[in-house]
Amino acid sequence: MSKLIGKTQTATLEAKVTSFTASGDFIADPSSGLVKYLVVAGGGGSAGSGGGAGGYREVTDATFPVIGGNTYPIVVGAGGAAGAPGVETDAGQGSDSSFSTITAEGGGIGGRLGQPGGDGGSGGGAYAGETGGSGNTPPTSPAQGTDGGDGMDASSGHDGVGSGGGGASEAGVKAYMQTYGPSGPQYNAFVFHKMGDGGTGKVSSITGSNVYYAGGGGGGGNNATGSQSVVAQGGSGGGGTGGPSGPSTGTAGTANTGGGAGGGGASGGGIRGNGAAGGSGIVVISEPKAGTWSAGGVWDLKQVYKKNLEGKWR
Repeated sequence: MSKLIGKTQTATLEAKVTSFTASGDFIADPSSGLVKYLVVAGGGGSAGSGGGAGGYREVTDATFPVIGGNTYPIVVGAGGAAGAPGVETDAGQGSDSSFSTITAEGGGIGGRLGQPGGDGGSGGGAYAGETGGSGNTPPTSPAQGTDGGDGMDASSGHDGVGSGGGGASEAGVKAYMQTYGPSGPQYNAFVFHKMGDGGTGKVSSITGSNVYYAGGGGGGGNNATGSQSVVAQGGSGGGGTGGPSGPSTGTAGTANTGGGAGGGGASGGGIRGNGAAGGSGIVVISEPKAGTWSAGGVWDLKQVYKKNLEGKWR
């Protein structure tokens, strides 16, 4: 028997990954039967407090059934609208994203004066005296998000300092205030405001790289006389940064991450800034290719010719 030249080549077949940054149709590969998915809803818009992240749904093993060749509608949720000052306009909740039977809930709105944070995939943050929105609403298992930060105590007298919106893995942070220096009428106390940071999102590797999604928006600031505020950061995963002492405008959530919007900053005179829009969502489907591909070595043509002459080629 002739000798094969070279080594047998073996390669693992790669997964087919389809990302949707806008609504459309997913057509399952004819060979598909079980897939992985990531479904992230649109993040909540903000007023003075941070918007909640869009709901985060993921299965990291190829266990979700599809029928090869079938078409599945994909919905990618838009981010919630920004709230405006003056008439204290409400922000908008993020829109849902979906694939087949899986739905991720839009992020809750960031609250304003007299209004709590909104419920949603993750809850929106709140102003003083109000409660943060509830995350994982409606409930899923695993949870699709966390709660927004409650507002500062109403007795603080600083209603314009916003708390953070919830992220996929971490709740929004409650704003706080501290006074430094000796007390008494003969001294000037220094008041430090810290708006609440947005909650951290989650990391997914479905696309082949580690990417954060669904971070909460940071709360907006407020500089009263004799005080300063430190900007609140949005959570990793597209959460927007809160606006500084203002009036100022918060930073929008990042598109196709489901990040919540950062809250707008207010001034010490009660003049409030603009909120911002939440980031749109995303849907990603991964179709693993089972097994491996193998190929043998290559025949030497001289050997083939010789064996053929001898009548031994086969």
